[in-house]
Amino acid sequence: MQKLLIFILFISGMYANSTSTTHFQYESQSNGSGTLNLNLGELEFDSHDDYKKLNIEHTGQILEVGMPDLPTFSTLYMVNRNVQYDVQYEIVDSYFIENINLLPYIEDEEKKQIYKKNRLNEISYSQISSYPENHLNVSEPHTMRDIDIISVEFIPFTYYTAEKKLEVYNNVNISITPLSESTISETIKYSRPFVKMYEGLVSNFTRTEDMEFQQPAILVIGGGNSLTNNNIEDLLEWRHKRGYVYILLQHHKQEQVQIQ
Repeated sequence: MQKLLIFILFISGMYANSTSTTHFQYESQSNGSGTLNLNLGELEFDSHDDYKKLNIEHTGQILEVGMPDLPTFSTLYMVNRNVQYDVQYEIVDSYFIENINLLPYIEDEEKKQIYKKNRLNEISYSQISSYPENHLNVSEPHTMRDIDIISVEFIPFTYYTAEKKLEVYNNVNISITPLSESTISETIKYSRPFVKMYEGLVSNFTRTEDMEFQQPAILVIGGGNSLTNNNIEDLLEWRHKRGYVYILLQHHKQEQVQIQ
């Protein structure tokens, strides 16, 4: 349940800001494979007393208390739920930033990040030699209305605590390869409003000319005789002529009417 809630929040955050996927460039490969390229470009840092924090728009955070505060890069990727995938990454180009004291992530009682110097100075990275341990995180498949998707998260940095040295993976390729072919053939009918959202959020989603769409529908809820009101009936008839089906819901009894 907790994982599902986190995933829903992740989707909501990305929907609120559809530019999240612009960090990744998608390239289709053979046999249903694809590559996500992440190219960081020039980096900017914020200063908090003696500490530095990476400042990159449209990224997440690891949110591990007491550990270096590093950004995460995430996108959604459309998959076939009946197929297993192999996800690997390749570092194309990297470099080091020397003598940098990375800001540790600290929370207050309300789970909000704080930057108080006395609290920051209490943190020691002596228990680790490098961070993070894992750079690539891939979720289980989830259904997003019409399609199945996975979340791909990458952390293109390694911080070496003793040396105070940050390795930057400036250019990374993430390959996503199906390990089998789907034995189930199905035709997807898409929701038009969701297709617009997919185009902004799902890296490998592309609208095609032969795409089939669902017939739009309206849910009408009313009490008493409101659903038989002449104005409501005229409205529903007008919507029907424009290609809609409608569902009538009265009190606690649901009656579905679909006009072909």
